[in-house]
Amino acid sequence: MNPFIRKAKADAAWHHVGLASSFPDLESAADGARIASSCKAFNVPRADGICEPEPPAEADLDLPGDLKDQVLVFKYKGSFHAIDHSCPHSSFPLSQGSLFDIEDFGIVLSAGLTCPKHGWSFDIFSGRSDRGNYKLKVWEVQLREPASIDEKTEPGDMEVWVRRKQRMGIKRPLTPGIDNSILARGQITTMATLMKDPGETSLAKLLATLTTTLHPGTYVFATLAESAPLPPLSEIQLLFRESEGITVITSREYATTQKMDYFFPCKMITLNVTSSLEAVGFMAVLATRLATANMGVNPVSGFYHDHLFVPLGREEEAVQILGQVAEEKRREAAGGA
Repeated sequence: MNPFIRKAKADAAWHHVGLASSFPDLESAADGARIASSCKAFNVPRADGICEPEPPAEADLDLPGDLKDQVLVFKYKGSFHAIDHSCPHSSFPLSQGSLFDIEDFGIVLSAGLTCPKHGWSFDIFSGRSDRGNYKLKVWEVQLREPASIDEKTEPGDMEVWVRRKQRMGIKRPLTPGIDNSILARGQITTMATLMKDPGETSLAKLLATLTTTLHPGTYVFATLAESAPLPPLSEIQLLFRESEGITVITSREYATTQKMDYFFPCKMITLNVTSSLEAVGFMAVLATRLATANMGVNPVSGFYHDHLFVPLGREEEAVQILGQVAEEKRREAAGGA
């Protein structure tokens, strides 16, 4: 073995499991319907990191055999999902389970799958169970352009690829002058540093020195499933992970071209003061003033600045109101000097 060739990470390989058109969409299925007729299961042996992984073999859902290394793939309400075929509680084939929407006061928050053996349910995005500490393993899914097109491939069809979800590891940098094998043995440890916050904490100063920048683009909010491919970093204004899914703020242009469902078309206003992450009351004062004009606002705090996402068409009004707040505080500061 060549010691200078990095060993491939086990189980990091992607596996092709068919064309998207071969998976019926379960959107039209009645709530609680069995998914056996619309899903597929595949045997995906674990890789050893040395040999090329074997291509997945489709399993017989009536006689699935050993479920340990099987992945269940299906399409539900327009999104592809891949999960372990085996129920983590009872080792029962989840292809016999039933899908349902997870709702709160009529709002769909996520989707779940119920195992019929004992009635346990699992969130198909996060894998969380409705009881106990059992967690269903969720796989990563990608849709790719077909490598080759033949007469069986429909126009616009995509290939479905899956892989086991990867753990995010932390690589330690090599330290000059130190035997780095010592780091691995834990005899020397590197520590994270708590930096001093460069921002201003004085509410009076923040308001009196406030200026704004109105950005020309139009932004939107969207939500993505855990398994959905993320937009490129250049198109992401904000990415926030919640238990129900991933919230993305991106440009309306990108969302439209990618046929994404989006909400709240808005403009971004940057507050050009560097506020401390521990500053008290700054955003509350501004949000309250905008609320007096019946204007909703979604604030986002970055490391250096705060940003306001205000309704499209009311951005000039918002800038004017913020300017009035700053002018009032400057006069108060001048009067008290």
